[in-house]
Amino acid sequence: MVAIPVFRTRVAPVLDWCSKILIVSGEGPEATASREMHVKDESRFALMRTLRRQGINTVICGALSPAMLSYAESLGFRIIHGIAGEIQEVLEAYCKGELDCPRYWLPGCRGQRRYKVGAKCARETAGATTEGVGAAAKTSPPNPGPEDKTQAGPGGFCVCPRCGETVGHERGIPCSQILCPACSSAMTRKTR
Repeated sequence: MVAIPVFRTRVAPVLDWCSKILIVSGEGPEATASREMHVKDESRFALMRTLRRQGINTVICGALSPAMLSYAESLGFRIIHGIAGEIQEVLEAYCKGELDCPRYWLPGCRGQRRYKVGAKCARETAGATTEGVGAAAKTSPPNPGPEDKTQAGPGGFCVCPRCGETVGHERGIPCSQILCPACSSAMTRKTR
């Protein structure tokens, strides 16, 4: 079974702050979404133990803290991180073994998450697809958030417009994709 943290209809950018996890039954072509699990009030370490007890063996996510990664791996999870995209597309790519294609890379994450590289992904990486111009549009990354357009650079904070909670900005993860840990609202970027 596979777990994917969810933010709206996309893979949540940060596992540590997600409030919902999609539990997917089966592996490969038989994988089907079975249920959503709400996790607001549970510590992330307790969440990982709960997922393990439920038979989850793989977690597909965006970013996660080093402590969470180490803990999850110590529980025997296979962690595929640095992933971004619409849940359905990511799940289909996972089933086909094409999750390492550039279109699923979380912005700023180019680390070691390779587990299988198909020929199609190699063509996309090289910039040469056989499907023509339409395929290039499909493989381009999603529109950047407001903070990406301003290119605020490293540092700064993500601030909740509702309650004022602040968290440090992580490079490559738009603040608009991060949920406030206090009230679950989408956060905004503050550079000073």
